[in-house]
Amino acid sequence: MKVLKQRLAAIARGEVSAAVTPAKQEKFTVIEMLDLLLLEHQVAGRSDAVQWPVKHLKRYFGFDRAVSITDERILLYIQTRRKEQAADGSIKLELAALSKAFNVAISAKKLSVHARPAFPKILLNNVRQGFVSHPEFLALQGKLPAYLRDPLGFLYYSGWRISEMRKIEWKHLDGKSLCLPAELSKNQKKQALTAEWRT
Repeated sequence: MKVLKQRLAAIARGEVSAAVTPAKQEKFTVIEMLDLLLLEHQVAGRSDAVQWPVKHLKRYFGFDRAVSITDERILLYIQTRRKEQAADGSIKLELAALSKAFNVAISAKKLSVHARPAFPKILLNNVRQGFVSHPEFLALQGKLPAYLRDPLGFLYYSGWRISEMRKIEWKHLDGKSLCLPAELSKNQKKQALTAEWRT
C-alpha cells in the first residue's frame, strides 16, 4: 500500500506518467487522436501540410474508437480511397499521418503500443519523366499570361517547389543571395540562390 501511494503521488507531481488503462483506451477516438497530431505539429512549428491527409482520415473513420483501427480496416481504407480515384501517393501520405498519430497518442499515454495496427507499404511508380528542354520551356513560357511568366521562370531555373517560392519574403534576400531557411523548406534543408542563378 505504501508503494502504491508513493507511485500515485509521483504521478500527481508529473514525475511518472500514468499507465494506459483499458477503460482509457476504449474512450479515445480517432478524431481525438488526429487532433492531438495536429496540435503536436502546431506546437513543434511543423508544416501544416498534414491537415489535408487528416481531413480524409476524419471523414472515413469519423468518431470510431482508435482501438478499433485494425490491420483489416487499414486495408479497407486503402481500397476505399482507390475507388475514390485517390492516387497511391496521396494514400501513402494519409497512412503516414495516421501512423504518426498513433505514435503521438502512444507517447501521450492515450494508447498502449499494442493498439497500433500494422501499416502496409505502398510502392509508388512515379519516376519523373519527360523533362522540358530549355527551348521548349521558353516556348511554353511565352504562351502563358504575363503574371505567370516570372513565377514559372523562377521555378524552372531554381528548381524550387511552389510551396517554397510562396514563402519567400524580402528578409530572405541578402545582397546577391536569396536564402530560404531550412525550417521553411519541405526537405528541411536550406535553399540558396545567388545572382548567377539564371546562368
